[in-house]
Amino acid sequence: MPLAGAITTGYDPTTFGTILSSIPTTRPAALRRLATFLIQHPEMFSTARSFLGIADKRAYLDLSYIFSRDRESARSARGLCGCYPWEMSKHPMGFFINMLSERGRRQQRCARLLASYLCDHGILDLAANLKLGPAAIKAIKEHIIDPRESQQQAAKRRGHGCEALLAMVIHQCGVRYLPPNRHIDPLGSRDPNLDMRDFAVRAKSKATRSFDIIVLDDDDNVRVVIQSLVHTSDPGQYGVSKSDETVTVAEELAGEPNSKRQYPIEHWALLDGVGFSENKEKTLNKMLYSLGYFFQLNTLFKVPLRLHVLDMCQVVAVRFNRLYRAADVDSIASMYVPKDVRLLGTRDRPPRGSTAIDGGRATVFVQV
Repeated sequence: MPLAGAITTGYDPTTFGTILSSIPTTRPAALRRLATFLIQHPEMFSTARSFLGIADKRAYLDLSYIFSRDRESARSARGLCGCYPWEMSKHPMGFFINMLSERGRRQQRCARLLASYLCDHGILDLAANLKLGPAAIKAIKEHIIDPRESQQQAAKRRGHGCEALLAMVIHQCGVRYLPPNRHIDPLGSRDPNLDMRDFAVRAKSKATRSFDIIVLDDDDNVRVVIQSLVHTSDPGQYGVSKSDETVTVAEELAGEPNSKRQYPIEHWALLDGVGFSENKEKTLNKMLYSLGYFFQLNTLFKVPLRLHVLDMCQVVAVRFNRLYRAADVDSIASMYVPKDVRLLGTRDRPPRGSTAIDGGRATVFVQV
């Protein structure tokens, strides 16, 4: 599945190897040496904690707690991070790394706390037993550390990448949607919210529900709301809760306020990923019974075909790829291809002036 953006886990193995090989065996001396190294090479903290098997989130939550309880001065109740301990504030890892670039006493204390954290989690044992050169450290990074470090990033970026493909198909159909730049910047665009009382797009509140994409017609009427649920691993409780929400949204849209609209809002979902096989009954199955329309990455061709039925774009032809047998094409066409849309064979030329859209296992030709 596509990833949105790039996953970065880079660092200099030579510098990290030098740090490991020069750490003293006694804790007081190690703290002083590590603190100095961290000030000189702030990015090495993230490298060290990854080699110690500490996840980024666990580290920044631990440090947020530690820094809030190390008072910035004898006269202040605030912690070194600037927060009161009872606030239970959290700071991202970049917050602490930036503190290492400051000057003065605050920088020194930050470096000391970070060095102490690494010592508490076993960096002295790592330094004593990992007598490896840069090449070996680089191999460990690429084959052991990076896959673990990038797993969580990849899961999030994979979902956004799938949304970007869906948004691109809608955009190529010449249809307006919110957020308008999701096909270009899926990570930077915020989900739109729909007020379920009057079905108007509004700022987030208790009366609104968030959607990954909202499709609009030329008169700014909301015509389709789309939820993206892509699970490439066990959905867990999060997946169960999201699927429950999807069913609730379907029930809300099935009510009288929506059915009496001139253009009742349709409820679609992108459902994909092998993770659903872990718990089909509590996730996938109940959504399939509730949704008005659904599709996968391989069946994105269903999106322009349905928009054609809604008179929001003009599809003139569709060509299914060779993975489908003739019987498969007949079955799919009977359910999803309108009568005024041509079915093209592999050798048939597309209609003149049409635009080809990659819809997974079919190419859809539209007049834009």
